[in-house]
Parts: sequence; C-alpha cells; structure tokens
Amino acid sequence: MMISPVSEFLIFRSKELFIILHIGGLKKQFLHLALLLLLFPFTSILNSQSQAYPSDPYLKQWKDFSLSGESEEFKEYLRCQLLRSGCVLPDSLPKISFEHAYFITLVKKNRNRGCFGAFHHRERNFHRLIKRYIRGALREDPRSIPLQRDEFDDVRIYLSIGTQPKPAEKFPDTKKDGIVFHYSENRQEIYIPGEIRGEVSLSKMINSKKPEEIRIFEAFVWQIPFRAQ
Repeated sequence: MMISPVSEFLIFRSKELFIILHIGGLKKQFLHLALLLLLFPFTSILNSQSQAYPSDPYLKQWKDFSLSGESEEFKEYLRCQLLRSGCVLPDSLPKISFEHAYFITLVKKNRNRGCFGAFHHRERNFHRLIKRYIRGALREDPRSIPLQRDEFDDVRIYLSIGTQPKPAEKFPDTKKDGIVFHYSENRQEIYIPGEIRGEVSLSKMINSKKPEEIRIFEAFVWQIPFRAQ
C-alpha cells in the first residue's frame, strides 16, 4: 500500500486506550487518511531500561542519551513544556533526524490522556516540533479530557522515536518490532513494541483482523515521570 507523505496526526482514546489518528495534509499534495492505533494499558509497554538495544543507529543514540546524566536537562525541558512557554532546548541532544517518527503520549493512572505525533514532519525545528506535539497531546485530542495543571504530579510522559515502517519479511517480534496493519481505504492500525503480548496474541489478531499488509518499524520508547524521581 502506497502512502502519501503526511505531516501531523492526532491520537487518543482513554480507558480501553484505543487511539485514533487523524492525519491532515495539504489537499492537493497529501491524502487525508484515518488511522487506528490500538494500545494495551501502558503498564505493558517496555520502559527505556528494559528495552532491547535498538539496531537503528539513531535510536541507539537516543537510548544511550536516555541512560546518561546529560538526559536530565532534556527531561526537565519536557516537564517545562507541560507548564509554560519559554522552555530552552538543551544543546546536549543527539543530532536530530527528521526522517524518524516522534510521538508524545501523556499517561495518568495507566490511562492515555492525550497523544500527538507523526511519522513525517513539516516542522524542521526540533524545539517547535516537540512544543507542537506536547501542546497537541495536552489540548488538541478531541477524545480526551484535557489534563489540568493540578493533575500533573503523577503524569508520565512517553517519548516514542521510531523508524519508518517497512514490509515485514518474517513474523514480527512483538518485543522489539512496532507493527502496522494495513487495510483497504488507507486505514491502518499501529502498535509500538511491547503492546502486543507475544506471538500467540499477534497470530490471533492477524487471523481476526485480516490485514492486507503487515509492516514493521523499530522504536525506542522513553518513559519520563513529570516529577523527577
């Protein structure tokens, strides 16, 4: 299935954690697609310490960065973005690739309270991109109840960074592969690593959902509590 370049999409549904992605693009240059992203409770998603080491060099850089002392400034930057404007992006980040996917997800009490992100980005300034996706997760998810400031204390911020999907050449490894089910009418379901609990569950999903094509992508998922631990 061919997919036109896309810019931004919105994702969410609380409780069962069904997440709808609505992709917007220029009318004459992009297809308007509706994607469905199904997430299991976030307690099942691998954290940055338990994830296998990525093979993609860019994701490796982010994994290494997340485990280093230099990451504390970036964590504070993300927390700052939830509260106010004027946040300063640290200089210590890995060299930014705009060929990779970025998603911001806000979780409170294991419930998704807003998501925003994209595989493809119009914005080429990382500070503005992160600010845009955090604001989208906070305020532009029509299926969520927007988080209020007094709810931030036990919120977890998930930053997911992914490669572009490619056709699956073998049965996906649910622990390390992000998985995309393609259907007719440009509909897709997207699962990040750790969401589908094993090969048996994936086989049952394939048999029941009958996707026309399966693609996989690699992702690094970084969990950041709103308050420093």
